[in-house]
Amino acid sequence: MKTLDEADVGIVCYISPLPGFRGILKQRYSDFIVNEVDLDGNVTHLTNLESPPEAVHNFFKEHFKFFVTDTVDGPDTSSKCIRVWFNAGGNNGTGRKSKKRKDRGNKPCDDRGSDSWPEHLDKFLRFHLYKENKDTQEALGLIGKMLGIQPRSFGFAGTKDKRSVSTQRVTVFKQRASRLAALNERLIGIKVGDFCHVKEGLLLGQLYGNRFTITLRGVVADSEDTIKASADALGKHGFINYFGLQRFGSGSVPTHFIGASLLRGEWKTAVSMILDPREGDILLMFLHASDENSF
Repeated sequence: MKTLDEADVGIVCYISPLPGFRGILKQRYSDFIVNEVDLDGNVTHLTNLESPPEAVHNFFKEHFKFFVTDTVDGPDTSSKCIRVWFNAGGNNGTGRKSKKRKDRGNKPCDDRGSDSWPEHLDKFLRFHLYKENKDTQEALGLIGKMLGIQPRSFGFAGTKDKRSVSTQRVTVFKQRASRLAALNERLIGIKVGDFCHVKEGLLLGQLYGNRFTITLRGVVADSEDTIKASADALGKHGFINYFGLQRFGSGSVPTHFIGASLLRGEWKTAVSMILDPREGDILLMFLHASDENSF
């Protein structure tokens, strides 16, 4: 099957009658900046690398061992408060008169792992992931390896381009903000921050879109007036939020062919297009090589 071009997928004209111009897209990964936009229209930025509430818990744990702390809801749903009280059991909860933590009505904040997760704390930690020249799975795979957790522990609304500088929301199951914040000193080209606990993890598609900041280099045009007119038209009429043919797949069978078969209920055809070996497939070449070596 021949390589797709724009006409094959219905792209046959321009939205503007203005003359075109040429330029280089993504010459540097920093030329393509992507900021996720959540379902409420908020643009995601990395603004804070610290985990303030847990820093306070750790301060009391280190300097005032006879106090116990935990995090509780504030006067409104968007705020949290740190509650501090005297540990009547003494010895930081390890003496003979103290009760086991699991028997206490008020469970103090601890960092012993998911098996002792406090009831008052939502089980998903949401954070903003900033990454440079790495795709989403690669960045989360590295973070998961450092934390000793599986990739399936993470949730995100969409994958971002590798050759870019991108910021997006991510959730992880039963992890402390302090653990992730500590990784910032070791991570290269990746930062995490803006931590908060939420009730539900993110799922694919839970976003409004992305905001792109794009730099074009090596621009060639008939004149500066051509570029100015194109920029003015872009600001006035907008643009089609579309870059390249990647949405139609890179395999031997375009993904929109498979989708059309599914919509028509042609299940056998769709499965065949996905699973049947084709010329150039790595698995097919391996099988041919195995057959030749068997004689």
